[in-house]
Amino acid sequence: MAALLWATAPKSASPELRQLLPISDLIQAFPALPRPQPPTLWLQRLPQPLAQRLWRNKAISWFQLWGEHAGAPPYLMLRGGADLDGLPHSLRLGHYRLIAADALSLKSLQQSLDNQNRSELRCEALAGSPPALFWQGEALAGWLGSWAPLAEPLRWGCVTLRGDRFWGQVSARPAALQPIIEPADPMASSVLPEPVVLRLQGRRIAPLLQPLLDALSWPAVLLPHRSWLLNSPFQLELRGNPEDSPYRASLWLRLWPADRHRSDVARLQRQLENQQAPGWPISAAGPIRRIQQPDGPVQAGWRWFPSGELLVVLGADVPLASQPQTPSAAVLRQGLQLSAAPAAMQQLQLLPMGLPALWGGLQQLDAQWKPAPKPGEPSQLVGSLTWPVAAASGSP
Repeated sequence: MAALLWATAPKSASPELRQLLPISDLIQAFPALPRPQPPTLWLQRLPQPLAQRLWRNKAISWFQLWGEHAGAPPYLMLRGGADLDGLPHSLRLGHYRLIAADALSLKSLQQSLDNQNRSELRCEALAGSPPALFWQGEALAGWLGSWAPLAEPLRWGCVTLRGDRFWGQVSARPAALQPIIEPADPMASSVLPEPVVLRLQGRRIAPLLQPLLDALSWPAVLLPHRSWLLNSPFQLELRGNPEDSPYRASLWLRLWPADRHRSDVARLQRQLENQQAPGWPISAAGPIRRIQQPDGPVQAGWRWFPSGELLVVLGADVPLASQPQTPSAAVLRQGLQLSAAPAAMQQLQLLPMGLPALWGGLQQLDAQWKPAPKPGEPSQLVGSLTWPVAAASGSP
């Protein structure tokens, strides 16, 4: 189900909006834009004179929703009185009139409303000055596809949007997501250097990988070292490979274990040295270890530096000239920091297929996830979008 909600935003989320949250995968809130014509969906669901009159009302905000059924035709919901009651394929929902594309879509919506259970879901950002965005797990899975398990801390989200910046709360479970104060300063970020198209870093990799790895089975050699591997400062990069590589991209992971784990690091080094699995031949070249089939390309490699730092590369060779790095301030900061170049990822055919086409033109996405102050509470997400100059100048 996809729906477009119109409303003059109240000071807090209306009961009607709260009622729609559990049966909606995505809600996008927008202000009325200074354009001569209303959006196409308005003209599809409303008589043109009514759509034109509402569009000229600059006090009205609108919300776009995607619901539980992927590919279903969009809905339109307006805040209004009796003048909206005669619209076909519609129903009254509190102070709102909800209009469906056809009788089948309306019936599907009615069934979802009738069968829903009580939910603690809230997205109070939708009640403020738009634009705002709410999503839950199924929408995230549709966008990210096979990448979705890596976004477990973001399964439910509610953020405010202003210009190219966003901020709000996210959670791994349904929660009452409240607005947060707009960050005083933009996120400090820099353009990703070639060939890096994605960089994720932070003090602990556990929030990202632990749910996924716990759901799978850890390799026996790594199981005793799970704690310090997941709780060490890290930097993860996705890099485009040269054209002559059989792989489009490679994954580069740096870990900086604490000094108290030196003995564990040494033990893991020895275990990996002696690890031989059928189909994964390990060879040595000085300080570098490689996994490479006979007469085939290097599939993976790693290198331990005397400082204790570990460099692991998947999909490419570890350069002999590789050097240790000092963890940056972003690596040592609590939480996770992401920088991605969707346009460059699109060129490499690395973007998830479910993302809207518009995201393929985004020059850079920067986001910072801050853990909740107490276990079980929502965490914070802030970030910014960078569009190419030509696209930004032509955007509404």
